[in-house]
Amino acid sequence: MVSENKLSEQISLLRTKNGWTQQKLADELQVSKQSISYWETGRKAPKMKKIEEMAKLFNVSVSYMLDGEAKRTYNSTAETIAAHLDGELTEEELKKVLEYVDFLKHQNK
Repeated sequence: MVSENKLSEQISLLRTKNGWTQQKLADELQVSKQSISYWETGRKAPKMKKIEEMAKLFNVSVSYMLDGEAKRTYNSTAETIAAHLDGELTEEELKKVLEYVDFLKHQNK
């Protein structure tokens, strides 16, 4: 079972680590500032879709959001690879790299 306390801590930690205000995070997620406050205090928990959106915004895995386990997501890894290689690979080569990352993702399940 996931501790809402840990999730609350992670939201607050990642938000402040990125220099974001509660309002900035609220704007990014299209929720109210009060929702962010509730999530960070553990008064309410965000829906999984919002947890996934936060993980993407902060470039961490959903499991890291939930329990602090430091694993990067494969999607963020693929996006990072694409960003670093932008303009250095042809579109076809980049497609092959991303397909390989997807292949690895399924191998580790």
